[in-house]
Amino acid sequence: MLGRRTALAATLTVLAVAALLASGVTSTSGGQREQTVAGGSFRSTIDARWKIVAHTAAGGFETFALSSGGARVDAEGIPPAGAIGITITESDASGLTQRAGAGREGHTRDAIALPGSSASAQRALELLSRVVRTPAGAVGVEASELPRVSTLAGASAAEEAYEYVYSGRGNVQVDVVAHHGAKVYFIELDTELAQLATGESVLARLLRNWRWK
Repeated sequence: MLGRRTALAATLTVLAVAALLASGVTSTSGGQREQTVAGGSFRSTIDARWKIVAHTAAGGFETFALSSGGARVDAEGIPPAGAIGITITESDASGLTQRAGAGREGHTRDAIALPGSSASAQRALELLSRVVRTPAGAVGVEASELPRVSTLAGASAAEEAYEYVYSGRGNVQVDVVAHHGAKVYFIELDTELAQLATGESVLARLLRNWRWK
């Protein structure tokens, strides 16, 4: 009887793991459950408790809206009070910059040149200036992190951050733009200052686990 119970328990464990894998939810070595975020040419992971809304639009835009606590981000990618939002957009280079110009029309800045940067890194900085916008209704926009170069799964990337008041609340906007193959990837974190440390930790893990297909 004990042997049957052990075998049954083992079978149920296997079935439970299989169900999690089928749903895209897995557990890390630390026991934290996470789910897969998969685009046409990339994949990564995020906390299983986060809500993921995927959308493919005309022109080849693939957008993912990720939000904590089941919250829904608005058209600007900004979550409600107390929540954290991350948006990911994958597109061809011309399409993404055209969309950025037709959407947010707030603060923009000219591209900068960083001495010693490679050609690919400088291209990422130029894309950053062409793609990143703050909402038209943002008030008191200030750069909280100046543009810098980085990498995303080996591809050249650039990052910057802004702070401003939007709809009566403070918001911190952290942007990452990368170029890989024929595609441009735009990743943005939006959250209140009180949630910034948690948001940056989630964003860092998303970027660290990023893989190209």
